[in-house]
This record gives sequence, C-alpha cells and structure tokens, in this order.
Amino acid sequence: MNSFIESLYLITASTIKRAMRRVIVVSVVLLIGRQSLAASAVRDGDSVWEVSSRHLSGACQLGMPLRLSKVIGCNFQPSTLEEFIADPVCHDAPQTVVYVHGNWMDWENARERGMYIYQLLSAQTNRPIRLILFSWPSQRDGRIGPDVREKACLAHVEAYYLADFLKHVPTDRSIGMMGFSFGGAVICGTLHLLGGGTLDGRCLPQPTVAHQNSRVSMVAPAFDRDQLGPGGKYELALGQIERMVNLYNSSDPVLKRFRFIDRGSHEAAGFLGINARGGMPLSTAPNVVQYDCSRAAGRTHNEIDYYRNCPAINTALQNALISNMQLAKE
Repeated sequence: MNSFIESLYLITASTIKRAMRRVIVVSVVLLIGRQSLAASAVRDGDSVWEVSSRHLSGACQLGMPLRLSKVIGCNFQPSTLEEFIADPVCHDAPQTVVYVHGNWMDWENARERGMYIYQLLSAQTNRPIRLILFSWPSQRDGRIGPDVREKACLAHVEAYYLADFLKHVPTDRSIGMMGFSFGGAVICGTLHLLGGGTLDGRCLPQPTVAHQNSRVSMVAPAFDRDQLGPGGKYELALGQIERMVNLYNSSDPVLKRFRFIDRGSHEAAGFLGINARGGMPLSTAPNVVQYDCSRAAGRTHNEIDYYRNCPAINTALQNALISNMQLAKE
C-alpha cells in the first residue's frame, strides 16, 4: 500500500510539474507576444492615439477633459489635446480611423485590442494612418444582466463624449470608424449627434461639426436593428455616412438574447442585420453593405473570431480606409 501511495504521489507531483512548466511557457509566450506587439507597434509616418473617458463617472460630464495618450516607442505615453491637434500625422495622413471596443474590456485589454486593430489596418495599405482608440469604462461590474443594461445606457453617454471630441478632427479629412458590439452603438450615437440629433435628451452645442464622408464598419453591433431608420434613436447617423459595412452573425448566442435587454428592444443589428423602421431592409441602400458571418464565425460573440474567420473582414477593414471622396481627389 505504501508503495502504491508513493507511486501515486510521484505521478501527481510529476503531473503538477508538467502543468506548471506549461503555465510558465504560456506566460512567457504571452509576455513576448505583448512586447513584440508594442515593439513593432507603429510604422514610420503613422500615429496611434488613445482617447479615454475611463476616469469619468457614468453620468454625462461634457466639458470634463478626456485623457489622451500616444504610442511612443513601445508604450502609451500621456499626451495632451494640444499635441493631438498639432500631430503632423493629422496633416500628412489621408486616413484617420476611430476604433471603439466592446463590452467587458479593461484598460490594458482595450489597448492591446486597439493595437491589434491597428496592425490589421496597416496591413491593408502603405499609406500613412492615424488610429484613434476610444477607450471607455466597459470593464465588467456585477451580475451579467444588470451590467449589460448599464453598458447599453452608458454607450449613449460615450457617444456624446466621442462626438464632442471629433470636433477637433478637420472636416476636410476622411474618417473611418470601426466598432465591435456596444462600440457600434457608440459610433452610431456619435454620428447621430454630429448630424444635429438628440440622444437621451442630450445634444451637442450648436453648430455641430459634421463629418458627412464618414465610413463605418461594424462587427456584431449591439443595438436595435431598427434604430438607424426614420424615428429610430440613430436616425440621423446615415446622413453622415458615405458607406457602411455591417458584419452580423445569425448564430451569435449573445446577441440572440439582445431583445431581453429592455422590453422595447427588437433583434440586434449584429444578429439579423440592420433594418429601416417598419421592417424594411436597408440591404438595398447603396451605401449600406451587410454580410452574415455565421457560417465562418459560428456560434460566437468573440471579436477575434470575426477577424480570423469571416471572409468579409477585409471588406470591413478596407471600407474604414478608403474614401470615395479621397479617390476622386487623386
């Protein structure tokens, strides 16, 4: 019996040692991956900025400064609005892209995701790019149901912050916007406000600074599919859009339950695609292109699964980079 116990102990100890070695190896790989991601972060001639509202409470506090950081070398370094406005890439780069992440992303994860998006975009073009990562307080807080409802409301507050910030981006520059999940709601709310609309009783100080040549790419957007049509919360957004690409997933297990967020919600735009008010499809609109990624992505609400598996992702990335107005000037 003692021999058996001793053998069992040795087997268990050996298993634990192997498991610990695997943990160490994985940790080192992740660390090296993060370091290499930062080390090869930004090409010469490009710039990556973080615009953050994470220090603000959930209540809308227009006038409170957002916090800016810029990728310098291998790290995000604190910066200022004045440095952002004076950024030479703003004047040299024909392509500015705003990326808005989804729910349950802490600060560090949002930065990593922003750099991942930058690498995907930079692989699509040799032209200079300026990426603006809009980082909002989406970290998980409490139980799933109440937290998701809270973030759905918070998305409109964040839209107000982002819309107010974009007045610092020249209107003669083409802007691309990319958003995942609630990031899509933030983007559409932003464009609705820039179009002179009101969102949850708030509007921008007049006159607004419109960017009518915006190109929007959304991945699994988490908002009611009717809200871009007449009478919807974001009804003025399409007037600011040159072209929109929507990647939805009719097998998404999370967005399948979106209609339970509140009693007035219908299906999500990221689950069955965008409709005009009254159920008329927007798929025939010349500036709206939609793809169902369910076959390629499968049952998932994981953003990375779309980038790795959905064949239409290149269309979404290129849409954020190429402006018809820009091509007409060349």
